Amino acid sequence: MSERKRCLMIGAGGMARGWIRHFYPRFGDRHEIVALVDVNADVLNDAGDFLGLPANRRYTDMETAFTEVEADYCTIVIPPAYHKDAVMLAVDKKMDILSEKPIA
Repeated sequence: MSERKRCLMIGAGGMARGWIRHFYPRFGDRHEIVALVDVNADVLNDAGDFLGLPANRRYTDMETAFTEVEADYCTIVIPPAYHKDAVMLAVDKKMDILSEKPIA
């Protein structure tokens, strides 16, 4: 089987929590969340602990995460007002995007 795709997960609370706890675990043989971004440190750490991510893979700043993380794609599950910023950062990195609506 081919290697797992690496995901930079943007968002960890609300709907993103469902992606993290219910969607991605079902496809762990094909996908791996390699880093996580959320502005709420408590939410970020709760999700990071669930995923077993080390502290250096948990970000409160999207720009820093996109700069430091090597990933095949990002999943964007944050409030719509912030989608455009996340999408543009991903486009700048030539990263594939999986996003809840609206895309931007």
